[in-house]
Amino acid sequence: MRLFVALDLSPETREQVGALRQQLESRLTGRRAPRLTWVRPEVAHVTLGFIGEVPDRTLDQILASVGSSRLPNGPFNVLWSTVGAFPDQRKPRVLWLGATSGAESLTALARTVRERLKGMTAADEDRPFRPHVTIARVRDPGSGVGWSEALSGVHLRMTATHVDHVTLYRSQLSPKGPHYTALATFEF
Repeated sequence: MRLFVALDLSPETREQVGALRQQLESRLTGRRAPRLTWVRPEVAHVTLGFIGEVPDRTLDQILASVGSSRLPNGPFNVLWSTVGAFPDQRKPRVLWLGATSGAESLTALARTVRERLKGMTAADEDRPFRPHVTIARVRDPGSGVGWSEALSGVHLRMTATHVDHVTLYRSQLSPKGPHYTALATFEF
């Protein structure tokens, strides 16, 4: 099984993901147009801990570890009101919707989830957590594309996501895009 722990988004934030796609598709032009794989709004999420491919027999251990006690921090809100690119806007590989308010609490939550998963994942995550929602993966950046102008020119409507649980998902990849199945929910 291919597993990850994620934060589910509010319906308003999912709508924002779709609105960003519409705006960016018309703005990302150049001598050679970029190729992007857009995240469908209905499956957009924040990955808190990627587990990867694990044998079915480890599922009980993962469930017990993540759910070993209530998650810290209590419920909180995350406000989404910025857009950007990883690693940067000159050579983007990922376009994202970023957290402004609530980012510290979300980072602390991701740290807790990752600590509870240590030793159980295919590869323990060592990259620092950056609170974001992936909206697109850049397969080919094209040429002559004004990435900075396109990203800075979008109209963002601030949205909020109320965080009171995380979800363990199974991911099944297909040519039509990933399919996610919720296996368990862990509340605060």
